[in-house]
Amino acid sequence: MIICLTRGDDVVAVHALDMVGAGVAMAPASGPAARSGLLRLPGSVLRRLPVVVVPDPGESLGSWVDRVAARAEVPPGQAAVALGLEIRGRGSGVLPVLYGITLTAASRAGLAASTGLDPVRCEAMTLSVFDGAALDFTGLDPSDERSVQRLARREWALLRASRACPTCLAETGGVWPLWWRLGVAAVCPRHRVLLVDFCPACRIRLRKGQANRSTRLWGRRCVDPLRCDNSPEAGRWCPYWLTDLATVAVSPALVRAQHGVLAVAEGTDVRVGGQPVTARMWFAFLRFVTGLVRLAAMVEFVSSCPQVPAEAVDAFVADCAERAGARGSRAALRAMPATAPLAAAMLAVATPILFASDRDECLGALAPLVRAAATARRVDIFHQLRREGLPGPLTSLLEEVMPRPARVHGARVRQRAREGGVRWESRHLPHLVQADDFRDLVAAHLSSTGERIGRRLAALALARLAGAESWRHAVAAMDMAPMWLDLDVVSRIRDSGGFWASTAAVGERMTSRGLVDYAARRRATAGLLEVPYRVVKPTYRPLHIAVTEAKCRYAAVWVWTTFTGGDFCEAPGLITAAGEPGGPETRYAYRQFVSRMPEDLAGVLRAWGASYLADRGVA
Repeated sequence: MIICLTRGDDVVAVHALDMVGAGVAMAPASGPAARSGLLRLPGSVLRRLPVVVVPDPGESLGSWVDRVAARAEVPPGQAAVALGLEIRGRGSGVLPVLYGITLTAASRAGLAASTGLDPVRCEAMTLSVFDGAALDFTGLDPSDERSVQRLARREWALLRASRACPTCLAETGGVWPLWWRLGVAAVCPRHRVLLVDFCPACRIRLRKGQANRSTRLWGRRCVDPLRCDNSPEAGRWCPYWLTDLATVAVSPALVRAQHGVLAVAEGTDVRVGGQPVTARMWFAFLRFVTGLVRLAAMVEFVSSCPQVPAEAVDAFVADCAERAGARGSRAALRAMPATAPLAAAMLAVATPILFASDRDECLGALAPLVRAAATARRVDIFHQLRREGLPGPLTSLLEEVMPRPARVHGARVRQRAREGGVRWESRHLPHLVQADDFRDLVAAHLSSTGERIGRRLAALALARLAGAESWRHAVAAMDMAPMWLDLDVVSRIRDSGGFWASTAAVGERMTSRGLVDYAARRRATAGLLEVPYRVVKPTYRPLHIAVTEAKCRYAAVWVWTTFTGGDFCEAPGLITAAGEPGGPETRYAYRQFVSRMPEDLAGVLRAWGASYLADRGVA
């Protein structure tokens, strides 16, 4: 039976009611479709809808489906089925595959059959229209849900939610533009207000559907595009009118910035510092600048920008506080701004750089950010951003404003050390100076460097005091692998005189304890792969702990590290057959061995190690 719903003089969604509204239930498909979780209507063939709600220019797919459902007075899930979208079932609702992200081949064919709309127009309602500019969909696989998760973590887009301008919704009757789902969506250029992220009643992101769950289209309940209709808990729906959302006015400068960003998001090639770049390069530079601002936690800089509203400053302060206690990474620093106010703060800082009229203006705006990030607490992350986070054609801009590294002049210090009688040679130096010596004397000069790297640099500095003319010569004299030379670490030292004086003090401590020929020890233990079973067994046996081959090998690593002053990662017992250091799992297992070592085992291994060296003529 075919039933038509009418509203006024319009006939709407005949097909929806013929197949879904008439009570035909969805059933699992057979064959490959069943295995993938896809659903279809039994015995159904898509038919052309006699009347179709025409999508507004720039409207998102979810908005259009909701308006189709509202006009037909059917749930959105049923409208999605009638429109021919490829779907997966989720409880009481349905989930179109890659909903709002891109159209699968099946969805594209279904929309064409049911509506007669141009496939290009249908595809323009999904985020894929921004692919190659604001977004990068490389690696997206419709058959692999994990690829969507990776996309959500990587790209600046709200895949399962939207921001909104309540005045726009009121004027259009519930049309949600697609660009509201971009991470750079911060301001409504038409009404000059910040966009809104959350419903104040349920505290869920707009258009999210359910808290902490994937967006679903209700299969048994009609919705209103002007209401929140999120579900904070099972069986409840938020009735809040989105047209009542409070807004915050913004400056004309921020509106112009939003206009410019959206123009680039549509794929327009632009210039940065007078140099032509593609839209994709431009957005990569935007992420890089965002990373600099977050890394340096430039609260005063952001708050001093006149176009940044107070709400955006508060959002930036909260973002900095969230990252202060975390180690972070370059990927996290370039992550999408979580809210519209934070996006507004980022745009206010970045757009003067990216939209500068000439190279000098661009460099003048970029320089303070680079200087602040270069001296930030996590300077190692800055160098990762510098090396990997910037498109090639724009690298010259960064290098031009990079602070020149302070050279660690050692010639005079080495001369004074020789005149004072340096009593150590390179062979007397461990690859890692003792941890206590480093913390007491050198760590203050390398506050932004990890202890393990700092101890190695201090050992190389001792080799330079012993006569090595350069850092590379010091690496060779210490028999270190060239990979351990990182001049970026050297460039972080600001007080070169104090650094060399502190290093010399470490050498004096080492001399007062008695010089050891560490080079001879390294040669003598080069073949030490495991401690004999008979040595380790007496310690573990009373504890009823089995002595495995791995324990004997890790015991050898402990002995090598203790007697050579080397990095355990380079111990012969952890070197693979290919000559490479062991992987993360092996290193983790060794750390577990050390943390669980019986108290008596250290003494046993130390005595055995001394005997092992004595047998080879090494003290």
